[in-house]
This record gives sequence, C-alpha cells and structure tokens, in this order.
Amino acid sequence: MCTTDVLCGRGRLNIAALIKVREKSQVSPVTGFFMRNKMKMTNPIQEKFNSENVIKADEGKNRLDLIEPDFILGLGEALTFGAKKYSDKGWKNIENKHDSNYASLMRHIMAWRKGEKKDPESGLNPLLHAAYNIMVLYYDDLQKEKK
Repeated sequence: MCTTDVLCGRGRLNIAALIKVREKSQVSPVTGFFMRNKMKMTNPIQEKFNSENVIKADEGKNRLDLIEPDFILGLGEALTFGAKKYSDKGWKNIENKHDSNYASLMRHIMAWRKGEKKDPESGLNPLLHAAYNIMVLYYDDLQKEKK
C-alpha cells in the first residue's frame, strides 16, 4: 500500500495519485509527462517538489552558499603560496602566531589601502593574504577557547 502522493514502494510512480492531480488527456503518451499546453510539458515529480506545499528544513543551517566562490578560490591560492614557501599547515606551529599574523595582516591591509593590487612576491591581491592572516588569528582564538 502506498503512503505518498507521487512515490511509493521502491520508487515507482503511483499512477492513481498522478491521475488525480491531472486528467488523463493531459498526459503525453510519448513521455508520460503532463502537458500544460501543446508546446510545454512538465515533469509531475519535479512539479510536485516545486510546489508551495514543500517544506525545506534549511532554517538555522550554515549558509555557505553565501560565500563568494572567487574569495574561497583566492584564499586557497594564498594558502597554496604559503604551503610552497613554508610548509603545509606550517602556520599552526608558528610561535607568537597571534602577534606575527596581526603584523602581517596590517602590512597587507596597508598595502591594499595604498593602492597595491598585487603582492610583489605572490602576485595575489593583498586582501587574500589578509584573509589568510584573519583565518590564522581566528584559528588561534578557537584553540585558546578549547583549553
């Protein structure tokens, strides 16, 4: 016995439920999709899940989709540059990382404020290096909270 309007059992369509949604004359004999008019056909399953009745449980979830992809890619480039110059995740082992990263952050911010578009050593925007420094400072704060 099926318990949903559209899907039942092992993912098979519940034809009776589909027929209740639309009349038989509106189903394409070729595709099995519902036709709204002669030119446009719709997929009944897609239509079911695009309806106003569907509740998405996204509230309260971290909206990582709001982060600009180019920023993430640029931060990755800055981290890759640092890994080649020093070592992978070597920043975790720096003594006085709080002070040295704050100083580096301020140098990169000041370079950007003075109009620098590319770091002379890496060729990257100084704000990407500043973002790296902020990441390290934030990581350091998290580690201190755990102690």
